[in-house]
Amino acid sequence: MKLFVWYYPSPQQLAEPAAAREVIGKLQRLRATGVYFMADEAQALAETEPWRALAGRLREAGLEVQLGFLPFSDPPDPTPEMLRRRYGYVEDGKTRYRGLCPAWPENRLLALHRARQLCDCLQPTALHLDYMRYTFANDRSFGQDLEWEDGGKWIATYHRCTCPLCQTQRLELLGREPSEWDRRHPGYIFKRLSQRSEHVEEVLRGLRQLCDERQMKLTCAVRVHYLDRALIEGQDWVRWCKQGLLDGLSPMNYNPALEVVERRFRENQRLLQHLRVEVLEGLARKSSAGEATAAQLAAQVKRVVELGAPGVALFQLEALTDEDCELLGALQRQ
Repeated sequence: MKLFVWYYPSPQQLAEPAAAREVIGKLQRLRATGVYFMADEAQALAETEPWRALAGRLREAGLEVQLGFLPFSDPPDPTPEMLRRRYGYVEDGKTRYRGLCPAWPENRLLALHRARQLCDCLQPTALHLDYMRYTFANDRSFGQDLEWEDGGKWIATYHRCTCPLCQTQRLELLGREPSEWDRRHPGYIFKRLSQRSEHVEEVLRGLRQLCDERQMKLTCAVRVHYLDRALIEGQDWVRWCKQGLLDGLSPMNYNPALEVVERRFRENQRLLQHLRVEVLEGLARKSSAGEATAAQLAAQVKRVVELGAPGVALFQLEALTDEDCELLGALQRQ
């Protein structure tokens, strides 16, 4: 069984060899296969050597290191023009922002430029994408965060992007602002989701070309809800796999309940069973979807492997305790 772990290095782990050795020891107790090495972009570009050294130590320990990259996150030192192109939405009467909106051609070019910069600095052998999609922003004043909800409650609270370009595209589609009836019309929904999918896929194809040039693998963390989240956010990961754009993916199957994890796994297995792509099921000890116990996480790992998963990707290293290491290491030895 392959076991990958999301790893967000701390400044201490970068600066102190003893701290790095402790991390490697923890990964070895887990019997980890590899890590999604989530480098802080600003720090890595400003002072590359500590990041390269830590990645090198991980590789020397026999771990596969995949460099994590968030294509549409806020870049280091954003300019006023970049800030104008952010994903904006109104919540409780206030305008809020979350990263860059993929609708802008400039943001799509910038994502490719940033990826190339990071690859030039850190020289990874694989690139792992996170947030390869539009932002999901739901109104938390509704009473609860519905991001991981399985039903349809979230639809009434979903915030559409208010950036200037998204507003213009909506106007161009109808020649006027959409009404509530328009927003529910299948034709309107189809056109808007098609635009989103094209924008995100354009960047993915550029990253695929970058990885091919450097003989790197390209993998991605994806929404576990294919219909309810992924397609709505422009993340058509089934299409991407059919077209050979990804070497591997990790559906973020985050929930403390084993029956929920198993149901979602079976649903996605039906979508992917005939495709040549490595799927490491994403499971979480602690996330915005809730907190599992060490025993619950171990049971989830055991079950998805029994159902056919070649391995798992765990979110994240800092959340894993000594008990987790013991239980998961024992599973690896079986």
